[in-house]
Amino acid sequence: MDIRKWVLLNAYLHNGKASLGAVIGKLIADDITVKDRMHELKSEVERIILEVNSTSFDEIKSEVEEKYSAELNKPKKEYSLKDLPNVVDGTVVLRAAPSPSGPLHIGHSLIFSLSSAYAKKYSGKFLLRIEDTNPENLYPPA
Repeated sequence: MDIRKWVLLNAYLHNGKASLGAVIGKLIADDITVKDRMHELKSEVERIILEVNSTSFDEIKSEVEEKYSAELNKPKKEYSLKDLPNVVDGTVVLRAAPSPSGPLHIGHSLIFSLSSAYAKKYSGKFLLRIEDTNPENLYPPA
């Protein structure tokens, strides 16, 4: 496990200042077994971050380009939506009608995002319908 590698790459991408959380995330993504030893490794990661963050950006850039240029040139992962069965391009219409009985929340954003993405993928339409309140669904006053 190369802690310095992830600290340098993070510092390079963020103007010479590495972030503990981001580095730990990369270490775990690189090797999941690190998670079990993180309480032991945290002080080592913090030490290396302090060392790298006190280095000039030019020195960080030089070391990254010399040792880890392949990491910088890795293609980014492409994520795509699964295909829907029996869909004809241009005929997809999706709608979202959140319940008006309460405020919108983070769960709504998932449905909005997926519906919108599928409509775009199949050259369709996405309709957001804001309906009038439904008195039967309203929460009683507290």
